[in-house]
Amino acid sequence: MSREKIVEAVGLTRAFPMADGEFVALRDVSFAIEPGEFVSIMGASGSGKSTLLNLLGCLDRPTSGHLRLRGTDTRELDDAHLSRVRNSTIGFIFQSFNLIAPATVLTNVTLPLVYARTPRKDRNSRGMALLRAVGLEAKAASRPNQLSGGQCQRVAIARALVNRPALLLADEPTGNLDSRTGMEILRLMRAIHEHGVTIVMVTHDLKLAHFTQRILTIHDGELDADERITPEPLPQGEISLADLYPIRHDAAPGTEVTP
Repeated sequence: MSREKIVEAVGLTRAFPMADGEFVALRDVSFAIEPGEFVSIMGASGSGKSTLLNLLGCLDRPTSGHLRLRGTDTRELDDAHLSRVRNSTIGFIFQSFNLIAPATVLTNVTLPLVYARTPRKDRNSRGMALLRAVGLEAKAASRPNQLSGGQCQRVAIARALVNRPALLLADEPTGNLDSRTGMEILRLMRAIHEHGVTIVMVTHDLKLAHFTQRILTIHDGELDADERITPEPLPQGEISLADLYPIRHDAAPGTEVTP
């Protein structure tokens, strides 16, 4: 028996009303993503790739078509339920980091746990474990403006993982970084993927896409290509995820994973 798909898009269309009619940003897009895949979404500016990522992240709703997450049709969920799905199932990494400037690094990382009503002791314990995993334990009390761009992105990744999501969505995660720092972030994302997390990454850079397993190409709002590839090897780096909570969302249903 095949495993339940983590993402199943069927005829996804997103249209926006305009003064002279409507603009169709995404048209009749269909694909499925299996647990444990590392997928790139590529396309030129304005092609619809960010619109698609917003739909996958339940930040927007399709005009027509269906999006199923772990078998649940998101069109059947009200806004409150969608919010819970976002907080419990999906982690987000943004190009601009989206950190809260006055808050400490630890507070930024643990913010999703506040919304999940996790006790403070557990929040801090899990947050520190993630900061150790991304090499920023010593920066827990710092503010974002005291960090480099690469460190801010590591904080954003730790925040995205704090609720142990099954699906990690990354929108140009290396876009604001120099090439060396961007490669460090890719190594970290590869390590996260090897830990069992499904990753979907929007990028305009074909070189970056070749570090993933599969490339979906969007052109003028339509799925133009769906190619499975052998990922390029990444340069070696010292990244330890020993303190990262076991996720293994790609394991068979009912499989227990222990540290």
